[in-house]
Amino acid sequence: MINLAIQIIYEKKNNFYILELKYYIDSILVINMSYVLGLDLGIASVGWSIVEPGNRIIDLGVRVFKKAETDKEGDPLNLIRRESRLSRRRLYRRAHRLSRLLNFLISSGLIHSKDEVLKNVYNENPWALRTLGLNSVLTNNQLARVIYHICKHRGFYWASSADDGQADSGKIKKSLSSNQLVMKEKGYKTVGQMIFTEYPNCQRNKSGEYSKSLPRTDLDKELRAIFKAQQSFSNPIVTKDFINAIVGCGDRKTGFLWEQRPALQGEDLLKMVGHCRFEKDELRAPAANFYSEQLVWLTKINNLRVYDEDSQERPLTREERDLILNMPLEMKSDIKYSSLTSAFEKANLWKSGQFKYKSVDYEQKILKKKNTAKSVDITKSSKKNPEDKVFYKSSHLHEIRKALGSSLSEEWEKIRTEVLSGKYDRYNRIAYVLTVYKEDSDVIEQLSPYESRTLIEALLPVRFSGFVALSEKSLKKIIPHMVLGKRYDEACSEANYKHYKQNQAESKKLKYLPPLFSGREPNGTLIFNEEIGDIPRNPVVLRVINQTRKVVNAIVKKYGSPESVHIELARDLAKSRAERNEIKKRNEEAASRRIKEREEFEKHYGAEKTNGTNLLKYRLYKEQDCKSMYSGKEIDHKRLFEKGYVQIDHILPYSRSYDDSQSNKVLVLTNENQDKGNRIPFEYFETKQQGFSWYEFEQWVKSCKNINQKKKRNLLRRSLSKDAKKDFLERNLNDTRYACRFVKNYIDRFLCLSENSDNSGCVVVAGQLTAYLRNCWGLNKVREENDRHHALDATVIACCTRKIVQKVGVWSKSREMNSYNSSYVDPDLPVDEDEMLLQKLYVNKRKPDFPKPWNCFRNEVESRVFESDLEKLKEELKQQCSYTESDLKNVRTLFVSRACEKIGKGALHGDTVYRQTSEMRKENVAVKKVSLKKLKYARIGAIVDADTRNKNLCDALKKRYEEYSSITGKDVSKIDKKDLSKIFSDDKPMHMPNSEGQEDPCNPIVKSVRVKEACSGVPIRNGVAENSTIVRVDIFKKKGQYYFVPIYSWNKSLPNRACQGKNKSDWVVVDDSYEWCFSVRTNDLLKIVIKGKTYFDYYITLDVHSDGRIRLLNHDRQEDDVHYEKGEFRILIKNADSINKYNVDVLGNYYLAKPEKRLELA
Repeated sequence: MINLAIQIIYEKKNNFYILELKYYIDSILVINMSYVLGLDLGIASVGWSIVEPGNRIIDLGVRVFKKAETDKEGDPLNLIRRESRLSRRRLYRRAHRLSRLLNFLISSGLIHSKDEVLKNVYNENPWALRTLGLNSVLTNNQLARVIYHICKHRGFYWASSADDGQADSGKIKKSLSSNQLVMKEKGYKTVGQMIFTEYPNCQRNKSGEYSKSLPRTDLDKELRAIFKAQQSFSNPIVTKDFINAIVGCGDRKTGFLWEQRPALQGEDLLKMVGHCRFEKDELRAPAANFYSEQLVWLTKINNLRVYDEDSQERPLTREERDLILNMPLEMKSDIKYSSLTSAFEKANLWKSGQFKYKSVDYEQKILKKKNTAKSVDITKSSKKNPEDKVFYKSSHLHEIRKALGSSLSEEWEKIRTEVLSGKYDRYNRIAYVLTVYKEDSDVIEQLSPYESRTLIEALLPVRFSGFVALSEKSLKKIIPHMVLGKRYDEACSEANYKHYKQNQAESKKLKYLPPLFSGREPNGTLIFNEEIGDIPRNPVVLRVINQTRKVVNAIVKKYGSPESVHIELARDLAKSRAERNEIKKRNEEAASRRIKEREEFEKHYGAEKTNGTNLLKYRLYKEQDCKSMYSGKEIDHKRLFEKGYVQIDHILPYSRSYDDSQSNKVLVLTNENQDKGNRIPFEYFETKQQGFSWYEFEQWVKSCKNINQKKKRNLLRRSLSKDAKKDFLERNLNDTRYACRFVKNYIDRFLCLSENSDNSGCVVVAGQLTAYLRNCWGLNKVREENDRHHALDATVIACCTRKIVQKVGVWSKSREMNSYNSSYVDPDLPVDEDEMLLQKLYVNKRKPDFPKPWNCFRNEVESRVFESDLEKLKEELKQQCSYTESDLKNVRTLFVSRACEKIGKGALHGDTVYRQTSEMRKENVAVKKVSLKKLKYARIGAIVDADTRNKNLCDALKKRYEEYSSITGKDVSKIDKKDLSKIFSDDKPMHMPNSEGQEDPCNPIVKSVRVKEACSGVPIRNGVAENSTIVRVDIFKKKGQYYFVPIYSWNKSLPNRACQGKNKSDWVVVDDSYEWCFSVRTNDLLKIVIKGKTYFDYYITLDVHSDGRIRLLNHDRQEDDVHYEKGEFRILIKNADSINKYNVDVLGNYYLAKPEKRLELA
């Protein structure tokens, strides 16, 4: 009744506050329900589902947001801003230095105005003047141009020997050396004279070349030589003070030629270093600090896992760890897995081949020679040892050792001996100085009281960077516990530091999850909430966790506290962009192989037999060299899909391992699979009376070159205890990745569960388990179709209870055993409840169906996730899932919630500044550089100075086009990019024409030209830059038409011009006669009615070059007749019947937005 009354009032009064009241009362009506919350956490999405255990789905949805990195490069979002700011500062400092230089030249009386230098009135080549000034008198104007030219292009200089060393292998260092050699061989006095003589037509580097690179020291010598010559010609201005002001007093720090901002080092650098995560008053330790190195090394060896011939996995023993504890100090190169193996075998801790490393891929591959069908067996001597993979790289230790070299080997030995004896002070002092100080002079000053000059000079080419999250003080407390074999989190606890794994009793349970940040620093930097513990610093993970917190809190606010929370994290969530790209690449390669395999399959067996099971059989058939895995018998490919001939078997029975991966599947003859039952291969062969013996099977498996190492380990495993079964189950219901552990701990510690909950904590489900259940429940998804599949995954995750997993195990065992055999002694004895249930089923001669959370589960999930029509959804639920009227009351269709990008910050303008004179500005054109391979014939006339200075170039270009046209018969106006790539191919480059208009091979190559093009944007200095991304659009209305005023980051005051096409001069001025509507930002929800047709979509952007077209996005990215290109489409809405803005909360509930005022710019 309340609901109905409010609805009537809302329809009559159209009151926004009543609508909110309706939503609030709806929330009250469903609060305190008993439910399990499932969360599917991805890089840019959170799928959620609320399930009433064993009964029905209460609600579900998807929250989508922008991932915290750039789309293309995968860099942090603030990286572009920081790099752009650095570039702006560098350009400003350079311009400021040159401006001060010109002011100095004016004050010295050399010139009277800056234009005398900048405009080059006499059109003189500065390189020629530099050569002339060595032996002849220069006018004051000429001398000023020479000084300005050299100070502007002042060459390369490295204040640190370490920076100098970094260029050894590059083009710059090579060019500098070759130019020095040319000067010496040909006797040039200065580098300017050498460049002008050797390169008469082009003295500047172009297109990434470095052949004309010069060192600043040589430019210093050149200026001094010119000054000396001009003094000899009695130029009164060139005094000692004048020379010192230009080139300094020889310290390479003063003078317009040398002055530059000092490197960030010393106290200035330390001000920017953060504080320790545990010891808040201590600064973080340098990454080169030995304690920091030791932390990484101990983490590596404590997490290392090895397995034996029986595939039994274990960590290193205390004796093994002690043996390799000091290996970084003993090795002269990177530590490889083979180095560890050699050490263990020499100490008689291991026998040859006894153990292998879990993190090493021992898979053998077949390499094929080019243009031949013969294959090379890489298992022979030519094969690279898989254990040659680097286990640990101690770069800081090795850098110092290599820098000291053989001449100072005794000093290194002393340092190493001190460290081995536990005295780290000397090494850490050196590491500290080489990290904090960047210039050679400062390093010498800091180390001189402690080290010899010889040792210091040997270390000058070495510099370190980076700091770890902990201080030396906290590291000293943590390291001793890790030496004893403790994991990092355990060592933190032993040292009385709070890490992510705290006792839940320490934290007070809250109704809502607390925020990850407690406030901001005065400079705006967010402060992490110390009460939460060790929050991940990965920005991608951080944003996902923060969005998850919002979703969970919104659900708790509406439905009350959950009984349990189940989560699954995308496996690549905490990985870097490079690692994710590598995973994506492997997935794409695998998909490509699957497509080829499918095509090959259809070619041999026909499309009618193509399905997932048959494709898997075919794949395993080829992988096993056409033989049954358990007998080595040939499989007849003609009978491959004959019913009852072959079966796919789980090597480690699913009922005991819960492993449905490809590495746990083989193709075997049906009778062999029935005989094996739910035993592992070793147990099966142990009781086998005839045929293959275990030894023969073992040799057969080892000889299979197409089978990966993990599958071989499963096949050769000798035991699978009952404890192992529990471990497998726990592994599927407790993902142990760091990000997973943090989210689990975050929810366990702070979120208060419902009063009737008997769950001890959050369940982190492994992706492999949900994939298996989703497949068995017939809920296959296609990621590319839309974003709804996240809610589907979340529903499966919510249903992944321990009880359902155990039922799946029982069902799997029933299939594995096929028929109960009383003579078979199960290796899992004594029998548990699962086995008793299984035996009971077979006594009743009934095989169990695959367990489902409840009846009609699949139908309900598909309807709730994919049906968009509310009435159809309710009808389907009522008929197929037996929903009552009460159940249907709060049912709603899934609507994807997208986080609105409300922050009005970003780049002020595009990166490139185009030249634009005052005359060009009136015409809204600018000068842009265009590649010849993109230059159309009609645009040749738009080349700058086409009728004067560049007339010969334009004629030569036209000639090329016309010659190509005469050869191909294609009209010059229809020449496209493919044609242009042929006209200006690399083997036939365009050369600058001579005075007669003919291309001259001796002249420079022309790859691009400057063209006048339409361009309106942000005025920058003497040019214009294109506008950056629109941060907001203000919408107005007048006489039935809508007008759109774009607002950019660079706007200082509210603009009043509505876009009306590409030419900005045509834009409409919006005054007080226009009716204000509202503002929209990316991912604001709009309801647009045009000619009676309604569009209910998210706003993406405005096309300012059109007359009011905007780009919209379907809420779930579903493509249909209207929405294309991943759910997007463009539409002209200037003449729309109505446009309304809606607000969307994190759960996907939407309601009409309140009226708003036009906000002023901050």
